[in-house]
Amino acid sequence: MKQKQLVSRLECLLLVLIFLFSGCGNTPEQQDDYAFKNSVYREEEIVLKGLDLDAVSNMIYTGERFYFNGTLYTIGKEAEANSFYAVYDTEGKQISYRELLGTPEESDGKFALGSNGDIYAITTRTVEEEDVEDHYYTVEQYLVHRSNDGTEISRTPIGQEEAEQDYLYANAIFADGAGKVEIVTNSGVLEYDEELNYLRYDNITEEIIDAVLLQDGTLALICYSQDGQVIRKVDLKNNEISEPIVVNREIRDVSYSGKGYHLLISGQAGISGYNIGDSEESEIMNFVNSNADISAIYNLISINNMEFYSRYFGNTDQTTHLSKFTKVDPADVKDTIKLTLGGLLINPEIKSYVVDFNKSNEKYHIQVQDYNLYNTLEDNTLGLASLNADIEAGQVPDILIMDSGMPIDSYMEKGIFEDLNPYLDGKNGIDRSRYLQNIFDAYTINGKLYQLVPYFDVSTVIGKSSLVGGYTGWNMDKFMEVLAETPVETKVFSNVLRVDVLNRFLSVSGGEFLDKEANTCSFNTESFISFLHFLKTLPDLYQDTTDYNDDEWNHMLQQYRNNETLLQMVYMLNFTDCGEWIQGMFGEPITFLGFPSKESSGSAIEAEVSFTISSKSKEKDVAWEFIKYFMEDDYQKTVTMFPVNLPALQTMSQKAMEKPSYTDEYGNRVEYENSYWLGESEIMLEPMSQEEVDSVMEMLGSLHQTVQNNDAVVSIITEEAAPFFAGEKSAEEVAQMIQSRVQLLLGDKD
Repeated sequence: MKQKQLVSRLECLLLVLIFLFSGCGNTPEQQDDYAFKNSVYREEEIVLKGLDLDAVSNMIYTGERFYFNGTLYTIGKEAEANSFYAVYDTEGKQISYRELLGTPEESDGKFALGSNGDIYAITTRTVEEEDVEDHYYTVEQYLVHRSNDGTEISRTPIGQEEAEQDYLYANAIFADGAGKVEIVTNSGVLEYDEELNYLRYDNITEEIIDAVLLQDGTLALICYSQDGQVIRKVDLKNNEISEPIVVNREIRDVSYSGKGYHLLISGQAGISGYNIGDSEESEIMNFVNSNADISAIYNLISINNMEFYSRYFGNTDQTTHLSKFTKVDPADVKDTIKLTLGGLLINPEIKSYVVDFNKSNEKYHIQVQDYNLYNTLEDNTLGLASLNADIEAGQVPDILIMDSGMPIDSYMEKGIFEDLNPYLDGKNGIDRSRYLQNIFDAYTINGKLYQLVPYFDVSTVIGKSSLVGGYTGWNMDKFMEVLAETPVETKVFSNVLRVDVLNRFLSVSGGEFLDKEANTCSFNTESFISFLHFLKTLPDLYQDTTDYNDDEWNHMLQQYRNNETLLQMVYMLNFTDCGEWIQGMFGEPITFLGFPSKESSGSAIEAEVSFTISSKSKEKDVAWEFIKYFMEDDYQKTVTMFPVNLPALQTMSQKAMEKPSYTDEYGNRVEYENSYWLGESEIMLEPMSQEEVDSVMEMLGSLHQTVQNNDAVVSIITEEAAPFFAGEKSAEEVAQMIQSRVQLLLGDKD
């Protein structure tokens, strides 16, 4: 009896262990925590004495040594560019360094180490040719044999034996470790021995976009074919090439040879492992979970299943680093309270602050869910579909970064957002008097603020004040009156498509024809019918300017100065844009007219970043603490678009009235001249005047409309108006059809 009980207890213990370590059968929260703890790596940076990693172009690792090549640029009386090779050990100690004092038009690209320990490099030489009429350049490529410190031993032209090929360009080079060197071109593989004797060329019918030497010595060629992406495997020992292997997942990111997986793939979120033929890859390292401030991976070298070296570009410091990453035992990863930050496209700056926030916080950890990663080249709507599916399932990110392509009205109706007013005005809030209150007001609905916008640009229409200065805004009727008074030979807009104008007008002025609160529309009106007639005058395709001669091109660029075109639709990011339009494009003062709108104030706020907090979040105060950072002075003074912080905005306006400058290596402020080019004419730009700056500030303070995409409505108008544009139906007929369909889309308020 006791023996049976002992066996039973052992069986139970085994089941518990399987449950804990398999991650299968757990609750979603347990599975998420399991995945989180298995994606954490520890970083140890390697400092290379005497080498600027930003100057490095390529890197390989073998025999406990790093080999680098690159180019050093020196600026003095004469600018110089010298290629170099450097060898370091894993502690960062320099073993050798050699600059190649050759010709500036020649540089080494990717390289490999042969079985003899020597370097084999692809060297590209750009040769300027000159004939009677013009200068042009030709590109020559060589396979160069160097000693392991970079000294040239010999060279041979690449691909000269395959002269019948229309075009060969070498992109990658590998050594098989058995005395042969493989050069991958755009359309095949060239093979040489280590004495640079040509051996063979294998042509591939597909276009080769990448190549990786796998751990088993097989060369994997990643190609594009008529059927999509495929992989060809090249057996270098037997000189055999496989048939195309269809790639079930789209390899869009950079791939490297892995241990444990065929390929290691570096993406926006981290490192994944992929086996050829599988439909999905497996996450290995998550950058944010590992507190790694990585913008882009340049090189990735797998040591074993738990360790790799990486040369990467840092988000915050904008410099290149070399580090060793080691997997942290999941049992050693501290338990924290998790929050999720989600969005369709989360910029590196936000991810950097997530890393900073996590490093300074032992109790809470913010994870990033970038839904943009679900998109493919064939379908860029999968990310939004996945986000919407999560929202429908009640899995709303604690912090959601809004996007103009999201169905914001639908989200509002579902009540998924928290009112941010209590947080702004609470004890951990901000002083509203230091901010553009009208930006807060623009995103307030029924007294509740659901989106927090730290900076923005302005979507508007501009024109010469001398031509349209009598207007500070207009509705659709007034817009049509101005067009009627405009000379026939004057274009309203320059080289813009009908669909672009329709999209921009409705994104800002949808209120002219749409009343979402009342769930009504008015597309069967004289105003909209007139607008249809105007749209009919606009092209469906862009004008081809590729054959313009210099005189025609210069004349086109002068169209606003010559009063040949009346208006320009623009996105205004900062004061610099305005200065260039006034002194460069138009050559005289301009007026911000905006798009036609019911209230005649059609300049609108385009939020580049907009934060919301989920009403279902269990950690709303922590979420607020995170997004509040983007409203504080230290951050606001760093933004390059219009900040919502008044002191930061005032500082930006003051700089617009000064000559541009930079700080030199000694800390001195150095001014320089700014210019605007109109074809062959260079126009020197002066600092903006107080009057010009004041006009921008006045416009910014008056903004109360936001850009809202109306894709469904635009689609209906485009479809129904097509017969009118083709001359098959009247404007009145199609307007009535548009009215019926849009009203059906809106539904009844009751």
